[in-house]
Amino acid sequence: MSICTFGIIIDKKLKEIIEQHKLPPHHFYPIKVYHKKTQLQYYWLHWIVNDFWDIIDYENTLVKRYSIINPANFDIEPLVSKQNLEAFLKKEEIGFEFGYEKLVFRPDFDYDIYETQGADWNNLISEKLKDAMEEQGMTGFEAHPYKPLNVDEDLV
Repeated sequence: MSICTFGIIIDKKLKEIIEQHKLPPHHFYPIKVYHKKTQLQYYWLHWIVNDFWDIIDYENTLVKRYSIINPANFDIEPLVSKQNLEAFLKKEEIGFEFGYEKLVFRPDFDYDIYETQGADWNNLISEKLKDAMEEQGMTGFEAHPYKPLNVDEDLV
């Protein structure tokens, strides 16, 4: 699996695993990958996150602005709305970054692969999808808990 803009490059085996899970609107595009003059079956999995702002629990999500040099120097604000986040992000200064301190999806969120937007951009997979990949012997990837996330089934 390789991360690229707006999706990931995957092989046929991973495609078969992912197809058994819940994804946002997506499409698998065959791509040409060669190894020692042999063409392999690979795909670009392209998904479109067009509902991010609809599935956020605004009241419980917190956004953090922090100093790269001194992480103890930070501001945290409730998300409240997309417009509030845009105003918060306009406080951009050299040496400061933004991220989610706490990201809460609404209870009807049920994707196994997703991408955060707004304060940060991260590709997420569910514990269920990660476990399926490991059970099928998939290697070459690392999954780490996405600490700001707060849902019933954590994503990594």
